[in-house]
Amino acid sequence: MLGKKPDREVARLVGRSLANVQIRRFLKGIPNPAPLRRPWTPKEDELLGRLGDEEVMKQTGRSLKSVLHRRDFLGIPNPEPKRWYWKPSDVALLGKFSDHEVARRLGCPVRTVQVKRYHLGISAPEAYG
Repeated sequence: MLGKKPDREVARLVGRSLANVQIRRFLKGIPNPAPLRRPWTPKEDELLGRLGDEEVMKQTGRSLKSVLHRRDFLGIPNPEPKRWYWKPSDVALLGKFSDHEVARRLGCPVRTVQVKRYHLGISAPEAYG
């Protein structure tokens, strides 16, 4: 059954935990018949160097999170980066609210807020205890 049916189904059929079945399959060198993630192809990787995130998403059917993670993993910058232009009122929020809250208020990525705060030497606000 290992490698022929999904691990979850094998676990149910043999009365073992999912983790037990996955470990057994891995130790025997049997590939997963139903992987949760679809491996990136060289052609898809090549798109990362030529197209912006939105277009890569459309052409590959992958999520933005998947595209951003792969781009980061390979060290490929987005050829169409979206710039965020900071107003003084935006900068005033840094350090007063969490990075997630500032990003939510401004409608920009959390990473954009983190990088700006870091470059300005502004500490993250203390978490409420």
